[in-house]
Amino acid sequence: MDFNRYNINALQVLAIQQRKSDKRQAALQTLDQLREVDPLNHLAFFEAYLLDKSAANKQAFLDRHRSEFPVQTFLELAIDYHNKGQASNALDVLALAPRHPLVQLWQAYLKGDPQLEAVTGAPSAFVFPFRRETIDALEWATQQSSHWKLKYYLALNYWGKERPTEAAALLQACGSEPDFAPFYLSRAHLLEQQQGTDAWADLQKAALLNPSDWRIQRSISSYLQAKGKTKEALAFAKKAYQQYPDNNAIGMDYARLLIATQQYDNSIKVLKAQQVLPFEGASEGRKLYEQAHLGAALDKIKQKQYQPAVSLLQTSKEWPEQLGVGKPYDTEERMSDFLLAFCHQQLGDEAKSKALYQSVVGLSKNQLDRVTPLHLLGLISAQKAYDDSSANQLLKALHHESFDNQPIGKWVSATFKNDARTLAQLQYQHPQLLSSTDMKLLSQIVRLVALK
Repeated sequence: MDFNRYNINALQVLAIQQRKSDKRQAALQTLDQLREVDPLNHLAFFEAYLLDKSAANKQAFLDRHRSEFPVQTFLELAIDYHNKGQASNALDVLALAPRHPLVQLWQAYLKGDPQLEAVTGAPSAFVFPFRRETIDALEWATQQSSHWKLKYYLALNYWGKERPTEAAALLQACGSEPDFAPFYLSRAHLLEQQQGTDAWADLQKAALLNPSDWRIQRSISSYLQAKGKTKEALAFAKKAYQQYPDNNAIGMDYARLLIATQQYDNSIKVLKAQQVLPFEGASEGRKLYEQAHLGAALDKIKQKQYQPAVSLLQTSKEWPEQLGVGKPYDTEERMSDFLLAFCHQQLGDEAKSKALYQSVVGLSKNQLDRVTPLHLLGLISAQKAYDDSSANQLLKALHHESFDNQPIGKWVSATFKNDARTLAQLQYQHPQLLSSTDMKLLSQIVRLVALK
C-alpha cells in the first residue's frame, strides 16, 4: 500500500480482510480512505452496511445505485465479490438487487441450486448477458435444464464475447420452441452473418409473434432490399412509415427506398418531416437529402427544366438542422457544382458555368491522393473549362499506384477514355462496383450530361 496507496482494488481487499478479521475500526478507516479516492465506490458502501446492518447504512448503499440499469451495478458488485472468493457476500448483494433473470441466475449458480424456474419463467425482455463471468453461470445452468431461454442467454453472451460459432449452434438447437420475437430476430441476423442461412423464416416468425415491433418491420424491409426485391421492400417500408411517422429509423429507410426507386420528390417530403437528434456519425440523413435533391434535379434536366434544376441543386448543398448533423469545414459538392455548371451553360451564363467547372477541377487537384469516382467529374470539367490537354494533365497527375490498382481508379480512367473493353472487364470482375446510390447518380450524370 505504501507503493500505491491509491490502488482501489487493494483497498477493497484490505477492507474485506479487516472486516472478516473483526478489525472493525481499521475496516472503517480503510473504507473512509477508499471513499476519499473513489466517492462512488459501491463496495465501500456495501462493506459499511456489512459492518453495521442498520437501516441507514442499507439505504445509503441502495441510494448509490442511480444508473439507467441499476440491476447491472448490483451484478457488477456481486461478481466482484465472487471473483474475490466471497460467494456469501455476493449473495448478500444479490438479495438487495432488483428482481431480474440474471440476478436469479447468479443466485442459483452461487448456491448450486438446480431449480431454475425463477430464471426461465421470467420475461426475456431486456435480458442481455455480456460479462465473461456470466458465461460460466449460464454454462452451468444449461447443464441443469434444457429450457430454450438458457440456451438463448448463453448464445447472447457467447456472441458478445466474439464466439459467434458457438452462439449460432445454441440458437439453432432451440428450434421453433421460443415464443419470444427478439429471439428469432437475433437468430436471423447471426445465422445469415455466420452461415449465409436465409433469414426469411425467422423474420416471418418474429413478425407473427410481435407484428407491431418496428425493429422487426425494419429488418424485413432491409432483407427484401438486400434480396433485390426493392418494390416489395418499398411497400413494406411505406406501411411501416404510415404506422410510425415519428420514428426516424423507419423514416430514413423509407426515404432511402424512395431514392432507390427514383421517387425523389417523395423522398424529399419524407426527409423534411424528420427530426433527428444529433449524434456521433449522424450523417445518413444529410447524405439522403443530397441524393434526393440530385436525383430530382436530374429529372428536371432530362425535361430541359434548367431553372428548377438549379434551385434543387442549390438546395442539395444545404445542411438542414433537423437532419442531425452540422455542416463541416470542408464539404464535398462536386456532383452538385458540376450539374450547376451544366445548367448555367444551358441557360446561357457561360461565366458562371466556367467558374463552377473550375471549382470542380480545383477540388480534384487538391485531392490527388484520394481514390474517388468524383475525379471523373474533375476530368470532364477540365475539358469543359479549359481543354483536352488540361484534362489529360490532370489524368496523368491522378495516375499513381493506389489509383491505378483500385477498381474505382480504373473505372474513372476507362470511363473518361471511353474504354469499353476495360469497363466490361471491371463490370465482370466487380459486379457491385456501380451498385451504390452515389455511383448510380454519377453514372446518370455522365450519361445524361457529360459525354454528350
